[in-house]
Amino acid sequence: MGLVVTIDGAEAAADELRSLRGWLLGEDELRGRVRTRETPPAADRLGPVLDGLAIVADPVAAVLSASLVAWLRTRVSDIRVVLTPEHGPTVEIAATRVRGLDAEGVAELTERLTHLAAGDAPAGDTGAHHGVSDRHTAGRRSRTAREPDA
Repeated sequence: MGLVVTIDGAEAAADELRSLRGWLLGEDELRGRVRTRETPPAADRLGPVLDGLAIVADPVAAVLSASLVAWLRTRVSDIRVVLTPEHGPTVEIAATRVRGLDAEGVAELTERLTHLAAGDAPAGDTGAHHGVSDRHTAGRRSRTAREPDA
């Protein structure tokens, strides 16, 4: 199962993607499974632009999910990570909201991301608790991490 990771809403998206790539490659199980995705430069720029990471998530979905959540908890800027699996809904996760999750919320978010990355999200899963809620954007179903209910 393949997964594309992009950064939304950050001026330094390419730098954040490089940081995430380095973090993920620190996991032995993910080495050789993370590729950069680049677009051609604009006419007034030199060199390609890093716009995403293509990750082969199967059979290491749990390692990928745990590492991604851990990386998000280290972010101090207000970034949104967008995960687009080959099949299934697009998921957006705000770093500021992941930092606010308690241990139970982190565990549940990691489990949900593991299912997403593995391509086996539970049937009827709305994700409406512990950091993830459904929403629709531009006609495509997506999920966004949110703060847990008080």
